[in-house]
Amino acid sequence: MKRIAAALTALIAAGICFVLYWMFPDSNFDNSGEMLSSSPASLAFSEFTEDLFVQWVQSDVLTLHYKLSDPSHYGIAPSEISLGNASPSAIRQQYAQLTESFHHLGTIEYRDLSSSEQFSYDVLEQFLSSRIQQEPFLLYDEPLGPTLGIQAQLPILLSEYAFQEENDIQNYLLLLDTIDTYFLSLLDFEVQKKEAGLFMEDSCLEQIRTQCLSFCETEEGHLLIASFQERMQNLPFSLSSEARQEYEARNERLVLDVVLPAYAMLADGLAQLEGSCLYPGGLCKKPDGQTYYSLLVHEKTGSSKSVPQLFEQTQQRLAENWIAIASLCEDDSTLLDLLSDYSFSLSDPEEILCYLKTEMENDFPPAVTGSCTVKYVPDSLSPFTSPAFYLIPPIDESSRNIIYLNNGSGLEAGRLFPVLAHEGYPGHLYQNTWFSDVNRYPIRALLSYPGYTEGWATYCEFYAYQLEPSFSRELASLLVEIQETTLGLYSLMDMGVHYYGWTAKDVFQTLVTYFGISEEDTALSVYHSLLESPANYLSYYIGYEEIVELRNYASQMWGDSFSLYRFHKLLLDLGPAPFSLIRDQI
Repeated sequence: MKRIAAALTALIAAGICFVLYWMFPDSNFDNSGEMLSSSPASLAFSEFTEDLFVQWVQSDVLTLHYKLSDPSHYGIAPSEISLGNASPSAIRQQYAQLTESFHHLGTIEYRDLSSSEQFSYDVLEQFLSSRIQQEPFLLYDEPLGPTLGIQAQLPILLSEYAFQEENDIQNYLLLLDTIDTYFLSLLDFEVQKKEAGLFMEDSCLEQIRTQCLSFCETEEGHLLIASFQERMQNLPFSLSSEARQEYEARNERLVLDVVLPAYAMLADGLAQLEGSCLYPGGLCKKPDGQTYYSLLVHEKTGSSKSVPQLFEQTQQRLAENWIAIASLCEDDSTLLDLLSDYSFSLSDPEEILCYLKTEMENDFPPAVTGSCTVKYVPDSLSPFTSPAFYLIPPIDESSRNIIYLNNGSGLEAGRLFPVLAHEGYPGHLYQNTWFSDVNRYPIRALLSYPGYTEGWATYCEFYAYQLEPSFSRELASLLVEIQETTLGLYSLMDMGVHYYGWTAKDVFQTLVTYFGISEEDTALSVYHSLLESPANYLSYYIGYEEIVELRNYASQMWGDSFSLYRFHKLLLDLGPAPFSLIRDQI
């Protein structure tokens, strides 16, 4: 894997032989109905992907814990209790392993594989190739960030660490004791970024430091103390009161003596690097930064189009959006009044999820699970957390689904409907549990294709507007056009900043032109968010646009036999993949 950063990000939002038998007992067919091959090539591919899965899934304890509910059942155990190693030397070793895996994959006779095996082969090959191409730009990556960085996501992942057996508690406490070591490796990475002249801007650094110090402020009733106590009160196994008290005391000591000091150390270490940015602005300002951004966009979107092509396409689509918005408002002037005063019929998260799951069934296959827990982001993390997110469950326990809502983000109860369509049904929760149910190769659960996963969730979010019974077709269409325009505009500015060198002033002018936003502070905030996570918005927007293109292509190819149900099932069965490969399957 690229490193723990990619693994943690993939967990939030995408084996060995007996793992496969457990997932598909006594089956001679894959999920497409095609008979499984017993050719030497097929057996070699299965063995290779199984070995690769075992290697990657135990690269760090969090990845193993979140991907397998009971790894010991499959003979897998963590080689060591840690979060991994983020230092450049350790990451270079991971790149060497990726290259070795890529060459090994190339020794398998592709033509002797079944069509479904060839598809999984192609998906894995493109994943490995994409990652390997980024090796020369190792220090261009940024594992830290005020919202999406490792240190910002880690508290939630630790607080949701499930205790299925007593060994999980012991491993968790051992893990807490290594956080300072892992943060030291992060600082090592940042120091080497500085020495290469690639360190972050001070504005981003200050936001990260603020997040770290904020996490350290409250010791009594701290998230990692309170959440541990809550999990100890709801254990699925028996434990004496004395052992429980001992574990709780040990956890509190570790939080206060190791975890919080580690966050303070990270904040102090970053402060020592202030003023080290030599290339302020987007990635294109750095040496060969355009090339790196192009590779990043390809990885984040799954699109085969170049950045200039995507930029031009986005400009054209934005123009079409504005024409559609103007036409809708011209035909019905009351729509403008509704924009500032609309709300959805349902506001309770559980009711919304239940409603969406039922109403989507005309156009989507029935969901494979109905289990989901809705939780709320703790107040201490609220300023640095996304408005909502879905935690991907282990592949051997796909019913353990959790959606987090951030009340402190300004997310109104009356506007939860499309958010839960994105995170729940028919979005992330539905797509992940479906593919987990049909996926023959566990390795694919470790391959990140955010263009597919976020594009699908965005597509489903927009689809959900038509399911609101109180909306007219025109109002639903108008809201979708506006949401698509907003996401498209952010994507346009992302490409502008990181590929074409737009400044904060250019971002300000773009916001004025498209939305009439004339507050310079707002524009500066948007600019800084774009600097923090290059190509992040493109995963959602370009992914969505690619799915719409695929839907139109399928409609042309299938003619009268086309239906949304058939199209959606095809995408769900194929799972996360580059869009060019999916198009070939159509």
